[in-house]
Amino acid sequence: MKIISEILISKSQFRDLVLDTIATSYLGGFQFANLCETVAFNAVKRGYVENPYGINDTTFIFDMSIKDKEKLRVLVNDLMKEDILKIGNAYGKAWPYLGLTDSYNNLPR
Repeated sequence: MKIISEILISKSQFRDLVLDTIATSYLGGFQFANLCETVAFNAVKRGYVENPYGINDTTFIFDMSIKDKEKLRVLVNDLMKEDILKIGNAYGKAWPYLGLTDSYNNLPR
């Protein structure tokens, strides 16, 4: 699995990218590592970063840079403080399992 280059977008764009990723991929719950990979995939798909495998390659598994994982960890923490995410879901009750709270459904889209 190749690491994408750092996602150089604004904090609000990064938040939107993450929330859109959760909305389209993980309504049942997820793990932090899966979220990293899917956010990286969506960053490539949206053209925020280049596909590290090449333009015509159909490989869809990417990893985030250490800097982006830290930005994501901070955002996850912020989303927990905002009561949008919680630790635990149907698959596991502790970190790294994450789930959505009912407040998530009230976010503007």
